[in-house]
Amino acid sequence: MLETPFDFDYIYEEGNYETQFKVNINGKEYLQSKIWEIRTSRKAFADNNPTFGNAMVGQIDLTIENPGIEIPRSASIKPYTRIVSKDLGIASGWIQKGEFFIDTREEDSSDDIDLIVIQGFDAMRKAYRKYPSSTLVWDNTSPYTDEVVIEVVGFMFGVSSWLAQQYIDWDTMAILTNNRYLVNFPAQYTLAEVLGSIAAMYGGNFIMSDSGLLKLVRFADLPKETYYLINERGKRITFGGTRILLKRGV
Repeated sequence: MLETPFDFDYIYEEGNYETQFKVNINGKEYLQSKIWEIRTSRKAFADNNPTFGNAMVGQIDLTIENPGIEIPRSASIKPYTRIVSKDLGIASGWIQKGEFFIDTREEDSSDDIDLIVIQGFDAMRKAYRKYPSSTLVWDNTSPYTDEVVIEVVGFMFGVSSWLAQQYIDWDTMAILTNNRYLVNFPAQYTLAEVLGSIAAMYGGNFIMSDSGLLKLVRFADLPKETYYLINERGKRITFGGTRILLKRGV
C-alpha cells in the first residue's frame, strides 16, 4: 500500500474501502493490531429531541494489549481513523477523532491475553465543578460571553486566560466576539452550567471538537435536510453521474 496520504473524499467516492484506526496514549502510538475494542461517544445534543443550553461530555471505552509500561490515570488518549481503498491500495491521511483523558483502568487477563480496559472522558468533564474565584468584574456592564468562556477554559485546562484561547475552536471564538452578550454572576454554578447558559444564548451546545477544542454547535449551523438518495455508508447514489432526488425539500 502506498504510504503517501490520499484525499479522504476521493477514496470514499471510489467505494469498497475499509476503516482503520489507532490511538495515541500519553505520546505512545498503539496500532490496530494492539487494539481489541474501541468505542467513542460524542454527541452534540442530549437526546433524540434536541435541546440547547448544554455542555456535552464525550466518552471513550478502550481495550488494548498491556504495553508493559505505566499509563498515568489522567493520560491523554487521541483516537485516529482513516479509510483504505481495497481496490487501489491507497489510504487517506489519519484523522483525529477527539481527545480524551483516562479516568479508570482495569487489567483483564482472560483468555491468557494480558489486556487493559480503559474508560476516559474528554475535557468537558473538567467543567463539572464549581466556578472558582473569578478575576472578571461582574456588574451591569461586564463581563461578556467571550470573556467568560475564555476564563472557564482557563480553569478547565489550568492555564492563563491568554493561553486559554488556544483551546477554543477558531470559529467559536469568532461567534463569541462578533455577537457579545452580558453574563450574570455565576453564584453557586458549575463551569459546565455557565457554559450551558452561554450556549443557550446562541441557540446551541458546547462540545469538545475532533481536535480537542471547545466548540459551539448551533442549530442554525446544522446542514439543511436533503432528500438525495444515499446507501448505508452515507455514500451518494447516482444514475449516470447525477444524484437521485427522492423528494424536493420545501
